[in-house]
Amino acid sequence: RFLFRSFTILNHAFGSGQAAFIHKRTNLQTQLRETNEAKCTSYFIEPVQWMEPALLGVVDGQ
Repeated sequence: RFLFRSFTILNHAFGSGQAAFIHKRTNLQTQLRETNEAKCTSYFIEPVQWMEPALLGVVDGQ
């Protein structure tokens, strides 16, 4: 059984990742390195059957 299939992956806009938090850092070298290495590491998918209990709020102590 699959967790999800490729056709359930949703398109999304690539964000700036950790670079969005540069204003909170004091090390300029770290700031520049993280800005240049920004990569999207997330997948957003359509809800699938195994998610149904969580989506309906049925989590029984979890």
